[in-house]
Amino acid sequence: MEEALKSYQLAVDLEPNDPYIWNNRGNALSDLGRLEEALESYQQAIKLEPNYFNALYNQGISQLNLGQLEAALISFNRALELQPDDADVWYNKGLTLQDLGQAEAAVAAFEKVKELQPDEIEG
Repeated sequence: MEEALKSYQLAVDLEPNDPYIWNNRGNALSDLGRLEEALESYQQAIKLEPNYFNALYNQGISQLNLGQLEAALISFNRALELQPDDADVWYNKGLTLQDLGQAEAAVAAFEKVKELQPDEIEG
């Protein structure tokens, strides 16, 4: 993964205004456990392309893993504005709401996951 990160860093140096490269760099950093650096890469991708769904979702995951729950909720809500039927976003929104102590809202998010992917959820 270090080699992939080096490649993405070179790509960022060559194409600093490409949000997709920034997002991929963030993914490589996240895979290495470097969540704060990954978050910075996702934020750069979103700065360049504010409606970039994957970067918004990845930003939310990083924020959730870093304990930045309110920020994660905002990121997941923005991602859902773009793709309201994405079960993965709803699931992670549910986890975030659960961690925030918002049990009813978390249950509603998990119900949405069941609605979107009824075959994926067991009783």
